[in-house]
Amino acid sequence: MAIAYLPVAFWMLRSPNSSTSYLVTIAGTVGIIALYAVTRTNMAIALGMEAGNVGHLGMVSKIVQVGVVIGSVWALMQTKKEAWLQTEDIRNVRKQ
Repeated sequence: MAIAYLPVAFWMLRSPNSSTSYLVTIAGTVGIIALYAVTRTNMAIALGMEAGNVGHLGMVSKIVQVGVVIGSVWALMQTKKEAWLQTEDIRNVRKQ
C-alpha cells in the first residue's frame, strides 16, 4: 500500500498549494483503514469472507496511517490558512 502514496507525494511536492492532493490522501487512507477494520471484524462474514486476526504489524501500520491522516489534515489547514492570509494581505494593500 505504501507504493500508492508515492504518486500522491510527488503531486503534493509539485503543487504544495493544492488542497486536492491532501483530500485524496485523507480519503484514500481513511478508506484503507475502513477496509482493514471491515476485514478484521464480524462484518467480513456478511461480505462472504472470513474474519482475519489483528497482528502487531497491522496495528503499527494503522497507527502510521492515522498519523498520515492527521498530518494531511494539518497540512490542508495550513494551506488554507496561508491562502486566506495572502488574500487578506492583498486586500489591505489595495485599500492603502
